[in-house]
Amino acid sequence: MRTLKRINSLPLKQKFLLLFILVVGINWVIIYVQHHFGYELIRKEFEKRGKFLAQTIATQAEFALVMENKEELDTLLDNIIGSGHANAAGFFDKDGHLLAERNLNLLPYNTRALQKLLNQPQWSTTVNGIPILLSAEEVIYRADQQRVGYFLVSLPALTIQKQEVTARWISILGLVCFLGFIILAMVLLNKYVIHPILNLQEAASQVASGNFDIDVRCNNEDELGTLANAFTTMISKNRAMLTELKEKQEEAEKARDYAEMMQKRSEEQQEYLEAQFQRIEEVISAVTRGDLTRELQVERDDVVGKLIKKINQMMADLRNLIAEVHSAGESVAQASSQISISAEGMSAGAREQAEQTSEVAAAIEEMSRTILETSRNAAEAVELARNAASLANKGEQDFNETLSGMKTIAQIVTDSANVVNTLGESSTQIGEIIQVIDEIADQTNLLALNAAIEAARAGQHGKGFAVVADEVRKLAERTTAATKEIVEMITRIQKDTQQVVQSMTRGTEEVEKGMKLADTASTSLSNIVASVNDIVNRINQIAAASHQQSSTSEEISRNVERISSVADQIFHSTNTLSLTSENLSKLTEHLQELIERFTIHKELHTSAPSVGNGKSVFNN
Repeated sequence: MRTLKRINSLPLKQKFLLLFILVVGINWVIIYVQHHFGYELIRKEFEKRGKFLAQTIATQAEFALVMENKEELDTLLDNIIGSGHANAAGFFDKDGHLLAERNLNLLPYNTRALQKLLNQPQWSTTVNGIPILLSAEEVIYRADQQRVGYFLVSLPALTIQKQEVTARWISILGLVCFLGFIILAMVLLNKYVIHPILNLQEAASQVASGNFDIDVRCNNEDELGTLANAFTTMISKNRAMLTELKEKQEEAEKARDYAEMMQKRSEEQQEYLEAQFQRIEEVISAVTRGDLTRELQVERDDVVGKLIKKINQMMADLRNLIAEVHSAGESVAQASSQISISAEGMSAGAREQAEQTSEVAAAIEEMSRTILETSRNAAEAVELARNAASLANKGEQDFNETLSGMKTIAQIVTDSANVVNTLGESSTQIGEIIQVIDEIADQTNLLALNAAIEAARAGQHGKGFAVVADEVRKLAERTTAATKEIVEMITRIQKDTQQVVQSMTRGTEEVEKGMKLADTASTSLSNIVASVNDIVNRINQIAAASHQQSSTSEEISRNVERISSVADQIFHSTNTLSLTSENLSKLTEHLQELIERFTIHKELHTSAPSVGNGKSVFNN
């Protein structure tokens, strides 16, 4: 916290310098870490390549080592050295004895080191100081998975060394370029940011001390340029405001002198106004005492002079008004006497009119009650007629339903007769079928007889057949008997059917006669309903007329009552008018007494008559 406060108190240039140092340090750390890890990545990739090369050659030399074919091993070594991928190599047997080699005298190796190389390639240098990568691999005979020897190879690392040197120089160059960029940025920042800010700070200090005759120059077109221009504009406006303030101060001093002069004039005017208003007060006091003969002298043609003129005019108007009121009071007294006499006459006429209207109202009220009673009777007749019409309509509806039912019954009787006729025809057909059955029974009986004869001829062998023939004969006899019974029943049914058909035919004829009579009755009932409806309409008209007469009589009664009420009001109003005229006479006398309290022109005093004792009661 203390460090942050110290940094916060540093000047702006030192803050930017501290920031640039921090950025340079971070950049150097990034470059170093990038270079270190990049170089380690290259070394590991080169170690993988050396290990892969050793494994490949060991696989190719498998059979040569088993056969101890030195020529083939030499050929492999020459190919490796000639390709440039290795600068030294050699083959060893499983006990570590050298079998073939190329340039191994340049390498520092021993058997123990060879065992270490089997696990991990190692970096080293030749006796000449050339950097190399040593890698070894066992040679395994795949037929029995037995180790048959070793292969050692040395890969030149000059390329990696060159890459490391190049990367180092690139890092140094990048750092130098970054430092140059930082220095350039510091110079530009100092020129275009820090220096304008310091100029603004100096200008602000000058303005704070009261010096507005300064000019802040900044050629930047960025935010600092905008800030400097705004600051310059602010200084210019403050300078203009200061100048304007001085001018306002001078104007205020002039206004103060003018105010002192106006104060003196105001005091003089106040003394003049006090004197004039003192005179006006004296005149008004005289007016309150009833003296209207006083006048004021006009000294100046100003507002007060105009006021005095208005007061003099008011006094003259008051004098004229008092005279006119005096004359009008006498006229009012005479008029009030005349009004009182007229009011008494009107009161008597109004009383007589009220009595006559009361009698008319009573007669109209009696007529209204009679009309109302007639209207109620007509309403009851309408209700009874409506009930009769409703009952007639209901009877017509019921009779129509009965007629419809009779038509339905006639149709049912006709249908029943047809069904019975059909039943008779069916019974005839049944008789024919029974006759056929009877003939079949006779033939069966004959066949049974023939069968019995044939069975008797057959002797012992025809006994069973004879039994069957006997049963058939019995069945034929029973069939014949049943057939006769059915024939008798059918005969009875046919007789009954004929009787039913005849009865239904007569019933149908009677129903048709009844329907004709019902149609005639329905027509008559419809005429009755129409007549009842006509009666209802006429009674409704009578009731409506009665109701209208009742409403008219009520309206007449109300009008007569209003006339009576108006007559009463006129009577009371005339009484009130009489009293009012008496009061007006008294008030007129009192007004004359009040008017005589005022003193006006002498010619008015001598010519104006007095009310009461005939003497003047003026004070002056």
